[in-house]
Amino acid sequence: MAVINPVSTKITITLNTTPAGGSPSTKNVAVSKLDRAITAAKISAMAAAVTPLYAYTSVSVGKTDVGALAE
Repeated sequence: MAVINPVSTKITITLNTTPAGGSPSTKNVAVSKLDRAITAAKISAMAAAVTPLYAYTSVSVGKTDVGALAE
């Protein structure tokens, strides 16, 4: 039976870069090389700490886990 081995975790913050009166636009900022066991509370705290540093407002925060399939 195949097993998935965790490789890495990253958090992606989506920023609203829509200019006034312009067409909708977003940009992503990724924070990688995180501990694979990061909790939702720590993700929320990290996003709350770095979001005010950006010139644009945050639309969403997501966590992505990458794993390798092994037999």
